[in-house]
Amino acid sequence: MKTKKKMGAAECGDCNTCGKCEELEQAQEMQGFNEAVYAAAAIERDSFEKNLARQRRATLAQDMAKGGQQETFKRNAVARPAVPGHEGALLSHDGLTLYTLIVYSENFAGILNQITAVFTRRQVNIESLNVCASSTPGVHKYTITCYCKQEMAEMLTKQIEKKVDVLQANCFVDDEIFILETSLLKLSTPMVLANQDISCIVRRYDARIVEVNPTYTIVENTGITRDVIELFTQLDALGCVLQFVRTGRIAVTKSCIERLDAYIAKREEEREAPSNSPRGEHSLLMEATRRQTIPPPRGRQRGAVPVDCIDSYPFFVEPFHVDFTGRIFLGVLGNHLLNAAGNHSQKRGWGIGALNETRHTWVLSRLSIEMNEMPRQYEHCEVKTWVESVMKLFTNRNFSIHNADGKPLGYARSVWAMIDLETRKPCDLLTLYDGDILRYIVPEDYSSPSGETEGGLCPIE
Repeated sequence: MKTKKKMGAAECGDCNTCGKCEELEQAQEMQGFNEAVYAAAAIERDSFEKNLARQRRATLAQDMAKGGQQETFKRNAVARPAVPGHEGALLSHDGLTLYTLIVYSENFAGILNQITAVFTRRQVNIESLNVCASSTPGVHKYTITCYCKQEMAEMLTKQIEKKVDVLQANCFVDDEIFILETSLLKLSTPMVLANQDISCIVRRYDARIVEVNPTYTIVENTGITRDVIELFTQLDALGCVLQFVRTGRIAVTKSCIERLDAYIAKREEEREAPSNSPRGEHSLLMEATRRQTIPPPRGRQRGAVPVDCIDSYPFFVEPFHVDFTGRIFLGVLGNHLLNAAGNHSQKRGWGIGALNETRHTWVLSRLSIEMNEMPRQYEHCEVKTWVESVMKLFTNRNFSIHNADGKPLGYARSVWAMIDLETRKPCDLLTLYDGDILRYIVPEDYSSPSGETEGGLCPIE
C-alpha cells in the first residue's frame, strides 16, 4: 500500500509557492502560545468567574484591614471600543500637523510650568510630554508633541526659547527625526484564549507578552507612533482591551549637526573673546569710566561705608503724584526706584546706554516693595540702592527709602537679568566682562554707622 509522503521544510522543492511549510510553522508557534496561556489560566483549576470573585474578596479584606476607604465591586468591566472621552480615544485633527518640539533647558525647578504655560495661553493641547536628562551635564531635554499649524509651531518655539532658563528650542515634523514610543495593553485572558486572531495581531507587531494570569494578559509594544496606534486599534476592535497606556515620545534628530553642542560652543567662544572684540572694548571703556568717577576699591572693614557700592537718589513728592490721602502713588514710587537703579549702574559703566552698544540690556524680573509709611506730599525723600548678590543669570538689587530726617520709610528687593538683544538669551553675569560686576557687591557683614545690618541694609525677603 502506497503511503502519503509528508512534506517538511525543503522537501517539496518549491518553497516560494507552496506555503505549507509556513502554515505548519505558524501552527506550531500558535500551539505553543496557547499552551502557555492555558497553563497560566489553569493554575487555580477553577473558572474565570471564581478566580475574579476570590481576587475581589482578597482586595476588599486588605482595604478593610488598612481602615481606609472600601472599594465596592459590582461587575467586571466589559471591554468596549474606545469612544471620545474614554481612555485610549483617538481624536481627529483635520488640517493640522503633528509637530515635535525638542527643548533644552537648565535643571531648575519651575521651568516645566513656564513651558506648558506657553501652550495654555495659545489654547494648544499637548499630546505627549517626555522630560529626561540629556547627554550634557546639568541640561534637561523636553520632547513635546502637539497638533497645530506651521505658524503656531514656530511661534511656540520662539516663545519658549525666550525663557531665561531655556537654552534652545526647535520644532520638527516626523520626517526630520527618529521617534520611538512604548505602550502597555491589558487584555482579557478569556478573550485571548477564545479568539486566536488576538495572538496573531500581537505577533504581527512584534509585541511582547510580559504577564499572563487567569484574569488578564499584559502586552508590551515598542515602535513608531503609527504602529503603536494601529496595534491598539485592531485589538480594541476585537473587544479585548481592558486598559491601554502610552509613554511620551522620545526622539533624536537626523541632522549631522548637534544644534545644542554648536550653541554651547558658540557661547564659550564669546566668553573667551579677545580684548579687541566689541565686548573687550566695552570692558576697557568701563574700566576707564570707573577710574574717572569712582575711587579705587578700599578694604571692606566692618563699619566702613563702601561709597563705591551704595548710591543715593533724592526725590521730591509732587502734588500730582499723590492720592486723595496725600500719599505718593505706588507706581510713582516704583519709578523712583528704577531711576535710582539706572543712575547707580550708569555711573559704573553698566547702564542701559553703555550696554546697548554691545547689544545687551537689563530686564526686571521681580520687584517686591514693603513700606512702613508712604511718603507724603511736598516731602523730600531719598532712595539708597546697592547690589546684594550676583548669580549666573540673575542679580539681586536692594533699595531703602528714607525721609529728610533719615527715618526709614520702607525697603524693596528686585531681581534683574541681562539678555543679548540679538539672540534674546540670558547672559552669564559671572563671566561677562571678566566678572566686573562682582566688584560692586555689598558684603553681607556690612553694617552702617546708624546700626543697619545684614548685606546692604534690607531686612525684607
